[in-house]
Amino acid sequence: MILKIMERITLLAKFGRPERTVAGDLGFGLSVLVTVAFLLLGTVNFIYSYNNDLQNLDTKASELTQSATEVLASPVWNIDDREIQRIIGVFLQSDIITSAKLVDERGQVMLERWKTRESPRITLTKPVERNGAVIGQLTLQFTDAAIRDKQAGTIAFLGVALALAITAVNVGTRGLMRRYLRDPLDRLIRGLDVIAGGDYRFQLPDATQEEVHRINKSVNSMARELSARETALQDNRQRLEVLNTAIMEIFSGHDTQSLIDQALRSTMRLTKAHAAAFLPTDDPTETPRPRLMNHGQMVDLQPALAVMAIEENFAKLPKSCVHRFQLKSRHRHIGDFLLGFDAPLEPQVHALLKSLTSLATVAMIRQSFIRESAFMTAELKVAESVQRATLPGQKFSSLLADVGFHYEPVLRVGGDWTNIIEHTDEGSIYALMGDVTGHGIAQSMITAAVSGALESLQGLMAMGGSSAAQEPSDILQLISRIVDKVGGDTNMQMTCVAVKLDFRNHKVTVANAGHQFPVLLEPVKSGQLKARALTGGLLPILGMNLAFSGRKPLTVKNAVFPFPAGSRLVLFTDGLVDGRSGAGKTFHRQFIRQLSKIEPGTNSAMITSEIVSGFRKHTTGGSIKDDVCLVVIGSTASTKPTEPPAPAEPS
Repeated sequence: MILKIMERITLLAKFGRPERTVAGDLGFGLSVLVTVAFLLLGTVNFIYSYNNDLQNLDTKASELTQSATEVLASPVWNIDDREIQRIIGVFLQSDIITSAKLVDERGQVMLERWKTRESPRITLTKPVERNGAVIGQLTLQFTDAAIRDKQAGTIAFLGVALALAITAVNVGTRGLMRRYLRDPLDRLIRGLDVIAGGDYRFQLPDATQEEVHRINKSVNSMARELSARETALQDNRQRLEVLNTAIMEIFSGHDTQSLIDQALRSTMRLTKAHAAAFLPTDDPTETPRPRLMNHGQMVDLQPALAVMAIEENFAKLPKSCVHRFQLKSRHRHIGDFLLGFDAPLEPQVHALLKSLTSLATVAMIRQSFIRESAFMTAELKVAESVQRATLPGQKFSSLLADVGFHYEPVLRVGGDWTNIIEHTDEGSIYALMGDVTGHGIAQSMITAAVSGALESLQGLMAMGGSSAAQEPSDILQLISRIVDKVGGDTNMQMTCVAVKLDFRNHKVTVANAGHQFPVLLEPVKSGQLKARALTGGLLPILGMNLAFSGRKPLTVKNAVFPFPAGSRLVLFTDGLVDGRSGAGKTFHRQFIRQLSKIEPGTNSAMITSEIVSGFRKHTTGGSIKDDVCLVVIGSTASTKPTEPPAPAEPS
């Protein structure tokens, strides 16, 4: 038995778990229910019958014991051993008595006989009496073997009945399920396979069962819906193909007139219109001109009579068959498309015509954008060239100063600017740097105007000698008037710093209108360079501040600081210190640390290159959202004769 079970387990492991079916699951569930019911009923019946049999056993044992004492009274009195043995033998023939023991009144055993040595269920002892006197004592032992045999038979019967019931349930369930569920499901599955294959016209037959009927009805409804959607998809696919062809043809026009001609040809070919025309809203002798097509052919029209010819041509058609669509470009009415058909239009064709008109409108706007984009690109290129020409650049050279320069706009043109004016008669250098709000052509126009004014100022200084020298605050007032005049009502502002380096007297004069503080790198006793921000000479931001405009000048003071030999002055815009790393940290702290590590005697170009390299490394993976301008100035007398490397290219 165990070997057979092991073989079955091995086969199941080899072939895998059998497929589950509704009939199998239902049969298994019913079998479990039947088994549970049989077990419950069998247990109740077993307990009840067993207790009842035990009670009957007790009653019968009492009766047999009483009867035996009565029968044995006379033989015991007469001490008739033979009769006693005969009587005990008769009682031992009973199925429930296993042993008997008889003793006299003195307790001596007169007779003891055993039929079986099994443990007794009941042991009864009663006195043997004669005429009211006890002459002996009888002990009988009783067994429940018959009861156990009966219960074993009952259990066997219940097991056989349970097996037959489970078999009947499984067989009956499978038969009923096959008839009332499997066959309808098979028909449903075959129908779904047909529908999945693309035949959406297939319909399942009606069923007698309400549940199956509802399922078939839902599937049939789904098939009809899929058929309708498939038809709609095919129609949309055809419309998309038509529109795609029309897009290629309409957008191939290089000007407005060719675009209109292509739209008319596409409409005639795709909609089979009787006639198609275009009526401009402007002078018909100018572009775009009126156009007329009949039966797919373009009609030559005289400009003066074109409108009349088109109206006469469409007057021959019924009004319900003539449709008008407006052609616009940026809310400007260019003209109307007229389309005439031999019969009223279907809604799908009318929607297609509206789509074609919309395509023509988009193509008109696209042409306008292309023209404007080309114009703006050319203007931007000119503005970039002008702004680059006004910056000192890396080729700036001076006998007085050692200058390092770096400029990097976010866009092609930016709002940062710088200028350096050399006044050789006085032995000084003027360094100016500004930052206009925003980035673009408007900002570059302001920087160009400021640079032009500063070029004029440089020319006056060159012709006027030392008497033409200006203080930084005077230059800022000049720039303020230019920003007010050029900016107009644009609300643009500018931060600006003007610095005068007097190499003969070793001092630096600063005027600052809201710009980043210049940093002075001055030598200390330890032989190193110490970075110090020049925070004096503060003025309002240039632009909208009337208190500092040319109409209401203020008396301002410049800040003067010592400029020892070997010092360097660093000017920069906020785009440098605001550059962020990938972690979102600005370059400001690293910039200050980098300045403090510069070796004395390093030339300005080398210092500029080191700062730019650190900026590039810091902002790798981060962001640069503003223009960057950097200028380093020092005296040529304090510069080591080293050749600086080229600055890193902008990323």
